[in-house]
Amino acid sequence: MELCLNQFSCINAILYYAPRMFELTGLSSADSMFQPVIIGITNALFTILGLIIIDKVGRKKLLITGIDIRSFPWSCFFIFLHNDDSAGYCCMEILS
Repeated sequence: MELCLNQFSCINAILYYAPRMFELTGLSSADSMFQPVIIGITNALFTILGLIIIDKVGRKKLLITGIDIRSFPWSCFFIFLHNDDSAGYCCMEILS
């Protein structure tokens, strides 16, 4: 179940297309190549944090909380990119 839900986070697609996506938001080529590094570090830190608290909180509560937290910024991200709004860059920073 968790593996299926992790695929909906689209982190692999985001990391693959991140340089191009950040260039489209107006960042320079060098800055857009550095942003996936920040996303990867953040991903690793929160994975470690999840491993630490999973026994204390429980898998089900942690999974549901993660889904709830991720749904709002992803919704904003897709709305902003669909509308071609410059706020999409701000939303990408929140996600990273």
